Amino acid sequence: MPNFSERVRYADVAAARAAGLFAEGWLPDVLPDAAGPIDHARDAARPGHCARAVFPTRARAAVETALLDYGFDVTVAALPARDGCPFGAPVGETTRRFRNGEGREDTARWATVGEGILWVFDPTADAVSIGAGGR
Repeated sequence: MPNFSERVRYADVAAARAAGLFAEGWLPDVLPDAAGPIDHARDAARPGHCARAVFPTRARAAVETALLDYGFDVTVAALPARDGCPFGAPVGETTRRFRNGEGREDTARWATVGEGILWVFDPTADAVSIGAGGR
């Protein structure tokens, strides 16, 4: 399994925005301003990004609604292999999985929301250097 060798931690949403993390397009800008830290990882040798963010649990409904507005659909399907993502998706009975993309599961973008955790995995996002501020 490939290793996501490049990792960065943003203290909060403001720091992630300043670095251009949301501008890259693969991570939906659905987090409240009070969210953080946000961890982002990728492998420099191939496409694919993943992130895990902590947010106030009271904002969960807003995060889930924003994912739906962003084009994600709620799914009961199991998550595909994460192919090296170092961050575990939240688990538990109240966890909800979302999928964004048509076609094969291995090319869709996935999000999982748990109590105060957002996890996103995009196996096909362009290999943009961390903190590059756009594509």
